[in-house]
Amino acid sequence: WQAAGIDLRTLLRAATLDNARAFGLDRELGSIEVGKQADLVVLEKNPRKTPPAEIRNIKVSQTWIDGKPVVLK
Repeated sequence: WQAAGIDLRTLLRAATLDNARAFGLDRELGSIEVGKQADLVVLEKNPRKTPPAEIRNIKVSQTWIDGKPVVLK
């Protein structure tokens, strides 16, 4: 993404809200808001404070589906 000149904010939005909007699902998905489906991941590090070359190594510490924590194997 960095080689393509895309900043992290644009990349994260493209993977969340813009993706949901492209499929006509932005009223249900894509951002954390009251009334939207609560599927999300919690990362072990903040990608905005991580050097670009290290972002790919950030691990997921929690996964939530429908507002409930889940254990993925």
